[in-house]
Amino acid sequence: MTRRALLLVPVAQAFLPVSAFLPVLLRPLRADSADDAWELVASAARALVEATALPPPSRGNASAFLSFFDPKMPGYETLRTNVTALIEQSDLESTLDPVSNDGDDRTRTLEVDWELRMMDPGTSVVSARRQERIKCRVEKQGRKWRIVSLEPLSFFAPPHA
Repeated sequence: MTRRALLLVPVAQAFLPVSAFLPVLLRPLRADSADDAWELVASAARALVEATALPPPSRGNASAFLSFFDPKMPGYETLRTNVTALIEQSDLESTLDPVSNDGDDRTRTLEVDWELRMMDPGTSVVSARRQERIKCRVEKQGRKWRIVSLEPLSFFAPPHA
């Protein structure tokens, strides 16, 4: 809750019953499912880039990126294999631009323009660049959102596959 809202509570109490202003004050505290779904995809992209931030042997692995996905997702093993090889072979930079985000509080479908730049770890020269519209479906599983489908999986294939 912002300081401004906290300062307005005594003023509001003087003129309105508690039931009139409480929902307005609590509204910013509730999470918005569209924002949560977008943050899930953005966090996955950050985890992918962060996995390549350090040189070998300290280089990360695919587990942080894959933690945003449901292991029962169709193509999960292909995604795991591709991302593991991608992290081993390239330094990565990623840019996301949201296109659409539709659904409800349990399931959402997102489209994202995703640009992935792969650089040679030794020279930092861009060896490959991909830009594609990625479609993914996310579901709330318990308290956590997970990516349950993603297309095309080939977007995450290593450049020398």
